[in-house]
Amino acid sequence: MSVNTLDPLREKIQQKTVVAGVIGLGYVGLPLSLSFLRKGIRVTGFDLDSEKVEKLGRGESYIKHIGNEELSVFVEQGSFQATTDFGRLQHSDVFVICVPTPLTSTREPDLKFVVATAGTIDSSGEYDLPGNDHRGALADS
Repeated sequence: MSVNTLDPLREKIQQKTVVAGVIGLGYVGLPLSLSFLRKGIRVTGFDLDSEKVEKLGRGESYIKHIGNEELSVFVEQGSFQATTDFGRLQHSDVFVICVPTPLTSTREPDLKFVVATAGTIDSSGEYDLPGNDHRGALADS
């Protein structure tokens, strides 16, 4: 019987031991993080804005329609952590890239933020570790 390389990830998801990394804690990434958290999935959120990360680390939302009450509970439980340290991606089983893709003057998606994020992930040197072939990545904008 052959082993599917996604079996370890599938098992972590079923056992709720999976850790999701969410890159970009803006108007897509923060609500997505809360969706994961409500399902019992731990989240490490990544953002370049240190002020935003510090605020989220205190359980304070900067988005009007997301209250502090729910976020602060997840922070206090240790289910949600925010960081600017992309080296911590090594502790994520899956990650989702949630960075802006504005339209150019010709109405084409400008992928500069996606490309920059991919470069940041690659330059961290931490994500491509032996034995991590069961991880996955998604981009959402």
